[in-house]
Amino acid sequence: MPHLATAPKPQKERLSLVLDFDKKQALTEIAQKQNRSLNFVVLEMIEKSLQEAQEEAEYQNYIENRVMRAYNEMKENGSQGVSSAKAKEIVMQRVRERLENNK
Repeated sequence: MPHLATAPKPQKERLSLVLDFDKKQALTEIAQKQNRSLNFVVLEMIEKSLQEAQEEAEYQNYIENRVMRAYNEMKENGSQGVSSAKAKEIVMQRVRERLENNK
């Protein structure tokens, strides 16, 4: 049986948007201030939004993994006599310290 070639994915595809007047006007003003086309500004905003969504998903995954590691470690090793209130106090203190150090 002959091998059927698959068509390559198109590099770009068209997308049609319907915006209310105010949003389109705001985008047009941004494009004019940046001396760019409306299309360029919209694509730039979409790319930025997609990047932020990807970073947020990666961060959520990282947090979930950290929580699960901590939970599994506590299950295996026990709480070592630390109450949940004390553990929360310790964590919150560390968070405050990191926030202060990042200023």
